[in-house]
Amino acid sequence: MNTKDTPSLPDREQRFEEIMVGCADECENLSAFEVYLIEARHTPFAAT
Repeated sequence: MNTKDTPSLPDREQRFEEIMVGCADECENLSAFEVYLIEARHTPFAAT
C-alpha cells in the first residue's frame, strides 16, 4: 500500500499495522512513523 493511502484506512489499528509492517524494534517503529508523517501529511496551503 502507498503511504499516502494509509490515512484513508478507517481503523486506527489497521493504520498502525500498515505503518509498522516489517519493523523489528522500537527504533524502527519510530523511523516508520517519521517517514509516514513526512510523506502523508497534507498542508492546506503552500508555505513561503
